[in-house]
Amino acid sequence: MRTFISVDVGTTNTKASLVNEAGKVLAQHAVMHVMKTTVSGWSEHDMEQNWWGDGVECIRRVLAESAIDPASVQSVMLSGMSPSIGITDENGKPLRMGITQSDIRRPKGRLEDFGLTPWDHVGVNTYLLPHLLWVKENEPEVFAGIRKVFFAHSYLCYRLTGHYCIDFNTSCWMTPLFDREKRCYVREAFDAMGLDKCEMPEVYSPLEIAGSLTDEAAAATGLTKATRVLVGTGDFYLSQMASGLRNAGDAVLYFGTVGTLLACAEPAVSFLTKPSQVGRKGDPVLMGPIFPVSGVLLEWFSENFAK
Repeated sequence: MRTFISVDVGTTNTKASLVNEAGKVLAQHAVMHVMKTTVSGWSEHDMEQNWWGDGVECIRRVLAESAIDPASVQSVMLSGMSPSIGITDENGKPLRMGITQSDIRRPKGRLEDFGLTPWDHVGVNTYLLPHLLWVKENEPEVFAGIRKVFFAHSYLCYRLTGHYCIDFNTSCWMTPLFDREKRCYVREAFDAMGLDKCEMPEVYSPLEIAGSLTDEAAAATGLTKATRVLVGTGDFYLSQMASGLRNAGDAVLYFGTVGTLLACAEPAVSFLTKPSQVGRKGDPVLMGPIFPVSGVLLEWFSENFAK
């Protein structure tokens, strides 16, 4: 029997599922995150614990609960809250807490001050590039040490495989540091922001293989070194497919921590083959109004009034 694991690093928890070739769920597990809100409006994660450690725990738990042979696991598919930003040194050691999509801090400066043109979502709290400017303004020593930039699922991918890479959908949230047409990051834009010493991740399709597990990752997760890890993508892209969206015109009301209405202008599989910059005119995925705390409010209501 061949099996597969999916891991999603969300805003409020990390989840994992183990399925067989027929798509039958053999085991599931979730670990709730402790959100750090040291300042009102901030929303931060411990990258080491929440983006790596919780993913490891979830994988170990689904292996234990299913009692399957770890050698049967063919691959691990990754997804994560999109966007999110984690900054590290050259060895992948976090320099500060990871900043989530729910964080509403704002810098004083603008991307235009560096000769860069932001895209439509620059004024929306789920567009996190301004948070890099905030770090530059308020934590200059940290900013000067940045050598790698991650999203939640790309950090987990890096820790599992040692490969510094990201998918082209998630990278679109870094526009103008990312060139959607050329499917690569822009060295000149990094330099303009003062990130001249920061490495740029390699960019792939969500379904490409980032690599196999490192010795450390195999020992930590209980999987074999032969297990392959897919690059993965943002959570709401995969959520669309999981909810049944397939064709142009299909839509879903999405209750993530940040909620919205998502609709397909093209078949849903398009975001697996070409960059999708959600919310941008002409994009294959259309986005409605954003509700930053919709999922949290729904969870709060169900826990308190709908037991």
